[in-house]
Parts: sequence; structure tokens; C-alpha cells
Amino acid sequence: MRAMANPNKKGNLIVLSAVSGAGKTTIANHLVKRDRSFVRSVSVTTRRRHPNEREGIDYYFVSQREFDDMIKNDMFLQYQLVHSHYYGTPKKYVVDNISKGKNVILVIDTKGGLNIKKMFADAILIFILPPSLQDLIKRLNLRGRESAEEIERRIKNGKEELRDALNYDYIVINDDIERAIQDIIAIVRVNNLTTKRNRDKVIKIMKEYEV
Repeated sequence: MRAMANPNKKGNLIVLSAVSGAGKTTIANHLVKRDRSFVRSVSVTTRRRHPNEREGIDYYFVSQREFDDMIKNDMFLQYQLVHSHYYGTPKKYVVDNISKGKNVILVIDTKGGLNIKKMFADAILIFILPPSLQDLIKRLNLRGRESAEEIERRIKNGKEELRDALNYDYIVINDDIERAIQDIIAIVRVNNLTTKRNRDKVIKIMKEYEV
């Protein structure tokens, strides 16, 4: 697909969060494949790699010592302890791509998303909701990655994430992945039209009127 037209030189920072199993990673990957204006920042994590995950594509998998060294070297925009493991957002990749006009997607937890909003006031926070709790449990069981205890823990933690979602900018229900993708594209397109992002253009034309 042709890249989304961006009237602003600066790209958007987009946070996608969800309860486990709601489909945030799948949606992010589809956006990147469809539209060249979207890129995904790959998080760094201390958790073990699942058999179907790829290094540098799904996550960067590092030891706790390596993660601690990255913290000391100020290499993260933010980092959080999630489900007993650390996750961090690489700083350089995000900053470089936003400056190039790219729409950078962060697939992170809600605590990390709210931290990003404190640092980047114009970041777009989008929470992905499943159609229902039963649908979510079904998706987690179909993944076959987590034990029954792990699924129960993720669902329990999901209650807190849902509370955080009330502080997000947008809610997208993933009952149809195509519609969810189009909703996010529409959100980014509308954000490009806000007065805040087009203030300089208005002022430029105002000055031309005064000539």
C-alpha cells in the first residue's frame, strides 16, 4: 500500500496497548506491512523467547545484566516490569524515525504507555479491546503458549490494564482485524489534521495576508 500522506515533517508516536491476547502485536505487524509510513519499534525484554518468536522482529531478548547495562547507558525511552520480566523501549530508533516523518508504533503495556505520554504529550495512545472476556480467554488458549496458571495471571493483570485504558486517547475494539486496522489508520490521519500539528502553516498564511 502507498504510504499515508503526512502533511507534517514530524511523524507520530503511536502506543498500542491491550490485555494479553487482544491482538495488538498482530495489528501492529499488519500496519507495518500495509503502509510504509508505519514502522514498529521492537522492545527489549529479559523474558525467554517463545519457539515461534524471532530475535529482532518480535523482541530483542537479553539477559538481566545486559538490560541493566542499557539502563545505565540511557538507551531506553522507558522500561517497565511486566509479568515478572523487564521490557524497554529503545530510544534512538524512536527519535530517529519520528524525525524522518515515520509513524512509530510502540507495542507496550499501559504503564509504559502512560509514561510515554508524560514525555511526549502528542503521543497517540490506543488501547485494543477484545469483544468480550470469553473471546479473550479463547484466544489465549488457542495460542498454546501459556499454562493455565499463566493465563489466569494475565487475565487478572488485565483488570489493572483496563483501568489504565480509561486514560488512553482512543479505544479500538478488535472484533474484526480489518476494521481495527482501518480505525487506527483513521486515527493517525485525523491526528495529522489537528491545529497543534498545523499551527506553523496557519501562521505562514496569516503572514502572507499581511503582505
